Amino acid sequence: MPEDEPPQFRRMVAADLSRPDVVNFRCGEEPWADKVADELRSGRVWLERKQRSTKTHLYCADGGDGEVIGFATVGKKTIATVEEDGEAGQIRTMHIAWFAVAEGHQGNQPGGKHADNMMAELTGMAIEEGLEGFSAFVDSRNERAIRFWQKYLTPVPNYQPHVDADGSRNVLLYVAFPSLGASV
Repeated sequence: MPEDEPPQFRRMVAADLSRPDVVNFRCGEEPWADKVADELRSGRVWLERKQRSTKTHLYCADGGDGEVIGFATVGKKTIATVEEDGEAGQIRTMHIAWFAVAEGHQGNQPGGKHADNMMAELTGMAIEEGLEGFSAFVDSRNERAIRFWQKYLTPVPNYQPHVDADGSRNVLLYVAFPSLGASV
């Protein structure tokens, strides 16, 4: 594939576990950044995929064949909703379990921000799979990530965050694709 192709997602495969850009993946210096990066570096995202609970996609340069720019681990989650008429309902979402852009690729880049481009691709995947929205947990200390996610997702009202072993609190964010008209 030509090297001038824009980055794109591709499914992670076992051979990726030994790639230097996976083994050495970094997405920041903060405690939560190391936690996210370690999920990829350690191979845990691969083990989760093998158990069929999630799929990990590597966002790679050169049309998916080059350097790892970021990754997303996604699954499916059903969210309780309140329909416009007040009735209870539910929607099936693409749950974004892990999402990161490598340290040297964050912010504005030629062709736009990688994180925004990654979300555009994930939106296409979710719609193709017949899912109705996104959901994600975000470490409440990670203000930069919360600002990013608020472009796409909104906090779930009255959600009681769970507390991780390291003391971090996770906030559940959610969005239905615009045509649905449901809310949580």
